[in-house]
Amino acid sequence: MDSLTIRQYQILEMIDEDYITADKIAEHLDISVRTVKSEISKINDIIQQADCKIISKSGKGYTLYKGNEYDHSILLSCYPEKYENNEIPDSYYERVLYIIKKLLVIDYHVKLEDLADELFVSRPSMAQIMKDVRQRLAKYRLKVVSRPNYGIFAEGSEVDKRLAIAEYFFHDNLADEGYQLETNKMFSNDDAKQEYQVVMGMIKDICSQYHIDMSDYSVHNLAVHIHISMRRCTFYNYVKVDENTIAKWQNTIEFKAALKLIDALEKYWDFLLPVGESIYLAQHIRSKRIIESNHITSKQEADLHKCLNLIMAEINNNFGFNLTQDSEWYKYMILHIPLMIERLQTHMIIRNPLVKDNMRRYLFAAKLTHSACEVITQIYGVEVDSNEFGYLLLYFNLAVTRFELTKPLKIALLSGRGRPEAVMIANEIKERFSSHKYQIVEVDKVTEAYDLIISTYRINEQYNCPCVIINDDNYLEKIHDKLVDIRYKDLDLDTFIKEEYCTFMLDGDTKEEVENNFYQELYKKELIKEIPEEYNKCLVDELGNGIVHFQDSYRIVRKSMFYVCTLKKPVYWDKELVRVLVLTKTKKEHDKDLYNLCRVVSKWANDKAKVNKLLKNPSFEELKKDLKEKL
Repeated sequence: MDSLTIRQYQILEMIDEDYITADKIAEHLDISVRTVKSEISKINDIIQQADCKIISKSGKGYTLYKGNEYDHSILLSCYPEKYENNEIPDSYYERVLYIIKKLLVIDYHVKLEDLADELFVSRPSMAQIMKDVRQRLAKYRLKVVSRPNYGIFAEGSEVDKRLAIAEYFFHDNLADEGYQLETNKMFSNDDAKQEYQVVMGMIKDICSQYHIDMSDYSVHNLAVHIHISMRRCTFYNYVKVDENTIAKWQNTIEFKAALKLIDALEKYWDFLLPVGESIYLAQHIRSKRIIESNHITSKQEADLHKCLNLIMAEINNNFGFNLTQDSEWYKYMILHIPLMIERLQTHMIIRNPLVKDNMRRYLFAAKLTHSACEVITQIYGVEVDSNEFGYLLLYFNLAVTRFELTKPLKIALLSGRGRPEAVMIANEIKERFSSHKYQIVEVDKVTEAYDLIISTYRINEQYNCPCVIINDDNYLEKIHDKLVDIRYKDLDLDTFIKEEYCTFMLDGDTKEEVENNFYQELYKKELIKEIPEEYNKCLVDELGNGIVHFQDSYRIVRKSMFYVCTLKKPVYWDKELVRVLVLTKTKKEHDKDLYNLCRVVSKWANDKAKVNKLLKNPSFEELKKDLKEKL
């Protein structure tokens, strides 16, 4: 009995017993309507032995008819075995990832027409897929080269190939299910799991011997790269280094530790490794270790202080945020930046699994970090990748948090109900409201300025601050609402949240189409003067929860706003499927509104239920209500 092809099976799966049009089938499978009709004819020839047939009905489409003698077991015997192993992707983004992975692991040329046949896609569709493949691999300095009569091949350094393999085989996760490396498909069999644990043990033992400190995640990350390296070396794909590089590294503690690790690996795998692999591991160890002091030249130190001074000046100019008195932030930057620059220059990136989560939580700190990264690129000539950006962001958020704590709101507590009750009420308030943000003082009378006065009795005096009178059990909620009003007293959300700042169900099949359509929307609403060129477009951050955040770094947006745009269908951005675009902008970058607006938007974006609610029922009024709840 003949078997269905992969594409025929996919068509049959889509039809089943529900009506579906040829147009929808063609759109989903990226084929023509004519091909759909031709394939259905072939499907019917195969499945007739199971007493079933695909029939069409005018105005409705196709459905599967099952006769009295229908036998499901016979139909199952028609299914292609290859599909059961999920080897052939059936969506655009899965096809992109499939080709990327294939190019990363093969050591030979492959023809585009063979890839198109393998994926069951048309030549025009293949051209669009390859455009995306080239763009994504270019981020790892890998180039897709074509050779007449032979096909295409991914060209680049062995270090960059390994970095891309780590990303696309170990870390890339469309489902965003978590960050546990042990659950990765690369460790799905018992031998691989055992091997991984053995390597982890080697790393920990050698780090202990040489007094090298690493975080648990760095140890895991190094184990992944060793796992990749051993497989690459099995097929003679080695890291090559010159004599100068060897001389630079051979007296370092990292190289000595790497030699010890190489010796253990050679015994475990029973083959010899060239010196380039020792240098490669030494670079990884240095990039991942935790240090308490830097050993840099006077020239490097001068460049570092120049960089930090420019960062502080840029951030103060853009946001009115003064870092000059934050000695702790400065100390951390002195330790962090030199190693970060070295990692970027050697392409030894420490992957940051929480970068999207932290960008989503700390939008204002992300804006500060973008300004800092522009200065770093100017001084050192390196682009700060998203992983390193995420680590820098945490230092800036600590600075923002410390700035908040230097100015806690002062609260006066007046009680006329005796000391026991006053103590009880004071304790309840202090438990509910963190002492880091609020300075609560019990007083008999108000003799100085406060941000809020709480009293157990009605007061006749007039004060230049709000008051809360405790007259029922709901007083903690009243205090909370009043504190929110005080903290956000200058933020008028109605200024930023307007119906004209919303676009629902935006069209676009690719990231580029969506981005262009988004700028078209802003242009039509006269929110930007012209469609920006590539060099002055907004910076875009993936925030997780299906959201990307446009940051108006080049000040092309003409009004203060929080712009929200939902997509008609999810689009794969750089790392994940995206369904919502947001843009934050205030009249002056250095006013307090920007900080407060970012806090509100962060809380909303972090609430997955609220984001999904917007997607299921796009409503300006509901969005506005949900945002105000986050005050």
